[in-house]
Amino acid sequence: MTDFLIRNLDPHVLEQLKKRAELHGRSLQAEVHDTLKRSVRLSKAESIERAKAFRNHLPVSTTDSTDLIREDRDSR
Repeated sequence: MTDFLIRNLDPHVLEQLKKRAELHGRSLQAEVHDTLKRSVRLSKAESIERAKAFRNHLPVSTTDSTDLIREDRDSR
């Protein structure tokens, strides 16, 4: 792994990172690692794969909701 130094970091940014680290129950370094990982954009292929995986976890319904919606509207 590579180390790097961040110079002239805005004190407000540092304070916010510290607060988030405390909120998430981890060290400042772990919070910065997580923040950097999440900030990196995924490739198109990676995004598609994640979307497919997410879609596969969604519940599937074969019922038509039209009657339920109509019933709800009529009850108001």
